[in-house]
Amino acid sequence: MKFETEVEASKKWSMQTLKNKAAIDWQKCVRAEYGAKDCEEFCIVFDTLGQVHSPIGYLVCVTCGKVGPWTGQEMDAGHFLGGRSNSILFEPLNIHPQCKYCNRTGGNPQAYRQFMLGCYSAEIVEALERMKRQSISFTREELVGMRREYRERTRAAVKVIEGAK
Repeated sequence: MKFETEVEASKKWSMQTLKNKAAIDWQKCVRAEYGAKDCEEFCIVFDTLGQVHSPIGYLVCVTCGKVGPWTGQEMDAGHFLGGRSNSILFEPLNIHPQCKYCNRTGGNPQAYRQFMLGCYSAEIVEALERMKRQSISFTREELVGMRREYRERTRAAVKVIEGAK
């Protein structure tokens, strides 16, 4: 579908609904892209578990180490810092694979912070915390463009996953 046609079709939704749809596409994209990688390319830090490996097509929860398929039945894309109205909703460093249990029972913030500090740095964590306090607005065209990009990235990642089977 052409970009202009998608923008026109998106006018049936409120901006909040469109942003939520973009967020859903973004989360699926994150799960697919992490699922397309060998876990060893990605830093997983746990005090008691050490390194956790998962084959292509599977994700490792960054807060408990559970391994599950990328498709979302057991795994979510969890935000380190929540905030649907803030600038961190679509920030790549703020979102990682997380099992549904950890993500939907408060996000396991202590374990998530440990992961973030182990994989990134205190400076990056602090920058994300500053970003959380900022608000950002998107135009309809930006959100439609984001959705298109996320869907294309998801398709590319799924090809990698299917090619590894």
